Amino acid sequence: PYALPDGTFTINNATATITLSEKEKGYDGKRGAPKATTDPASLPVTFTYKGSSNPPVNAGRYDVVATINHELYTGSVTDTFLIKKAAQTVSITPVPDKEFTTTPFAVSATATSGLPVSFSLQTTPEGIASINGNAITLSGLGTVIILAEQNGNENYHPSAVLSDTFLVKKGSQVITLDNISDQIIGDTVVLK
Repeated sequence: PYALPDGTFTINNATATITLSEKEKGYDGKRGAPKATTDPASLPVTFTYKGSSNPPVNAGRYDVVATINHELYTGSVTDTFLIKKAAQTVSITPVPDKEFTTTPFAVSATATSGLPVSFSLQTTPEGIASINGNAITLSGLGTVIILAEQNGNENYHPSAVLSDTFLVKKGSQVITLDNISDQIIGDTVVLK
């Protein structure tokens, strides 16, 4: 029979390797994490991101540590996980041509990000319209170009500038006269 020698034995965990893939994604408002592959296969892995166990949501570069979580194996790897800013577009509700007599009116635009859209104007001739927030006031005849854009934030790139053009035309006028009684040629009539 074989007898074990006296003493203490230390059995170390076997070393496993972790390979990270899918280390970047575009911002979509959802938590993101890289994919871990282990050797030997299918070992459980835990992640930390800048020291937190919660996967990140917002755009940015995150230090990630992946660690084998198994009683027989040990191993870890440090890498970077990137969430890239998302693109966005703006759409504007077209404004029909207006008469000069039009009272101030609102313009409307939306961004695919859901962020607020800002407006500015270009006019020919200069100064025939002004904008305050999304309300346009007309002060002359000519061409108005509405420029709409969204400036972006930590998760979205700025949008391209979108434009819409309308004309400011002469207004229609109506002249109303009081009833005029029958007159003889040469009579003077005073209109009020």
